[in-house]
Amino acid sequence: MLSNTENSYGSLTKFFHWTIAFLIIFMLFCGYLMTGLKWLNYHKLIGLTIFSLAVLRVIWTLINKQPKLPQSMPLYEKILAHTVQFLLYVFMLGMPLSGWAMASAFGQAPHVFGVQFSMPFIAINPQLGIIFEQIHNTAAIALITVLGLHLVGALRHHFLIKDDVLKKMLPFGKID
Repeated sequence: MLSNTENSYGSLTKFFHWTIAFLIIFMLFCGYLMTGLKWLNYHKLIGLTIFSLAVLRVIWTLINKQPKLPQSMPLYEKILAHTVQFLLYVFMLGMPLSGWAMASAFGQAPHVFGVQFSMPFIAINPQLGIIFEQIHNTAAIALITVLGLHLVGALRHHFLIKDDVLKKMLPFGKID
């Protein structure tokens, strides 16, 4: 099933979730371990891919129904879950934008086949690049924290509460 239902996420939502999750985790490791301009350009291009997929995911989320959280879940947990999900969307969009702005301000925008993709309205300005670099690096730490909360919440639901919250998003998970 392509679309979500009240009980489970559809295959397109799961594709977006797991593809973006894999790319983000890869990017976090790559961002801290990369050396050399070749890896740096890959980092930038994957960041723009994450941004593109995140935009599509936001559109898909807005036009598609979302599975309901368990009725037994306390209101504060539902608020926390929605807050964490919202913050993940902010980071999926904001991290690539801040990285792209930083690279453009430093005059090192990503390039494909020799064509450089500078962010519109961002001129080369090293001082501005430093500001975007600080934003990008700080956001990476915040993203790791929010991802940790997301992961702990999913595992808590699966192993301690034993409900179907995680099963709804597993690639081949079926909800009866």
